[in-house]
Amino acid sequence: MTINTNVSALNSNRILRRISFEVTKASARLSSGLRINSSADDAAGLAISEKMRSQIRGLQMASKNSQDGISLIQTAEGACSEIDNIVQRIRELAVQAANETNQDSDRENIQKEIDQLVSEIDDQAKRTEFNTKKLLNGENLSSLKSAEDGASVITDKSEIKAGTVTFTAESVTATAGAAGGLSEVQSKILEWLNGSWINDSLSQIESQTGLTLLNDINFEVRFSSSMSALATMTSYSSGSEYILTINQNYINGVEPDFDENGPVIGGNYLDRIVAHELMHTVQRNNFYNTSQNSMVTDFPQWFSEGLCQAINGGSDTHFYNSPGLQSSIVNGLNNPNSSPYDMGYLAVMYLDNYGGVSGGIKDLLEDIKITKSFETSVENVFGQTPAEILAQMKSEAAADFEGFLSDAGVPNLGDRTTSYALNGVTGTKDNIIDNTGGAAAFDEDGNIINSGGFAIGITWPKSTTGKPGNNFHLQIGANAGQSINITIPNISSSILFGDVGINVTTTENAVKAIETADNGLQYVTEIRASLGAYQNRLEYNISSLDVTAENLSASESRIRDADMGKEMMRLTKANVLQQAAISMLAQNNNAPQSVLQLLA
Repeated sequence: MTINTNVSALNSNRILRRISFEVTKASARLSSGLRINSSADDAAGLAISEKMRSQIRGLQMASKNSQDGISLIQTAEGACSEIDNIVQRIRELAVQAANETNQDSDRENIQKEIDQLVSEIDDQAKRTEFNTKKLLNGENLSSLKSAEDGASVITDKSEIKAGTVTFTAESVTATAGAAGGLSEVQSKILEWLNGSWINDSLSQIESQTGLTLLNDINFEVRFSSSMSALATMTSYSSGSEYILTINQNYINGVEPDFDENGPVIGGNYLDRIVAHELMHTVQRNNFYNTSQNSMVTDFPQWFSEGLCQAINGGSDTHFYNSPGLQSSIVNGLNNPNSSPYDMGYLAVMYLDNYGGVSGGIKDLLEDIKITKSFETSVENVFGQTPAEILAQMKSEAAADFEGFLSDAGVPNLGDRTTSYALNGVTGTKDNIIDNTGGAAAFDEDGNIINSGGFAIGITWPKSTTGKPGNNFHLQIGANAGQSINITIPNISSSILFGDVGINVTTTENAVKAIETADNGLQYVTEIRASLGAYQNRLEYNISSLDVTAENLSASESRIRDADMGKEMMRLTKANVLQQAAISMLAQNNNAPQSVLQLLA
């Protein structure tokens, strides 16, 4: 029997503390309704729950964004509806004026109403706003506009500001850079890019490889004085943002004289280099895994560069005829990556013409999409490994050089005036890629006197419908990149009816005005149809977001929220045990009192 250490009381006190802690936890859960009130309650569960909460709040805000987008669209569509009614009335008046029962004075009175209606169209376009943002008057137009889409042609090249040009699938924007204008050669390069280089290069890529761009891409055109390559194409991790950088040093000495086929850079036609770089872009666009931030297959350098060279016919990397040409090629095939442009070109051409394989490179690229492996697909399509095919090429070149060149489809390898591309495409170095973009002529003062189709505005690919318009970026998802761009074309009387406008003062003009009004009606209804399509898409998006947010909320609730019934059971149990522990502690505290009986 001891009095200094009351073991029974210590035990009761320890148990009481533990039970009191349970009472506190159960009370906190019942008070907050949450199972996890601090990270100590469930560290892993808290981390998962917080990620889910972030996603849920993002989804809810994205749903609100989509609703705001619908409101914006409805505002624009409502204004378009009224403009539609005005154009309908203008057409009605034009039909009336076309009738020979009218006097000239009658037509003049009709013209007065038409003039007022035309002015109202422009006023409505200017007045239509959403959150102070203009919707229909083109206030937020990109600073570049296509001449073919109704923009004004440049009259002074100083109007072209230095900076970067961003090509997109529907429109182009430019960010003003350093003061001053682009040089003549830079302006012409942009003109040729727009005129034919891009579209023709992509057309050649599709016909020769079967590859197309899988999604819209943006790329900026820059001019650099601190690079060694003629041009480069670099990309961001998204696989849809690219920068085409052209070596300024190579074009400095070109202006103002141009070859009839375009700026000649160091003996290389720039359009060929653009085609080469666009092939790199298409490769990445087709074989890039955004989630893994890497290519789905690792092309050997000789294949990647050789494929790009083959697109433009390889004329700019052909070997010159020389006594050492044959040995140079034979030795180079030992390691084609040591000379990926030259050897790669030959190897790709050889594969494309490989005996017994009808599709050549097209079949190979299609198979790579399935296997995600260059080595596997080469063996699948050609029946041999890349190493075996390269060894066969080397052996054939050493034994029968002319036969090897013929098998590769490049019988005049040393002739730099002839181009040999994939699928048997041949021609001169000037016609594999169409490099005639429409030459702009400048007078002695530097003013453009013949635009050749070049204006402050580049659209790629060429827009088939609509005019330049306001662009609105809508964040319609919880994560970066989950967005759409809405374009609301510019509406004005000059766009609807042309510069001539609507004139019904004569019967002949009135008849023409009916056709003009029909064109205006078609334009407005196309815009309304486009806006309706946007709205329908956003409505479906809202439904999807709401369902996803609801399901995520249910999942997060199972992790984070408290089961109130279960917690009440725990609290009741803990309260009873707490009272019992307090009672036992009191009794155990009195146990040493029994020592006094011995003293008595």
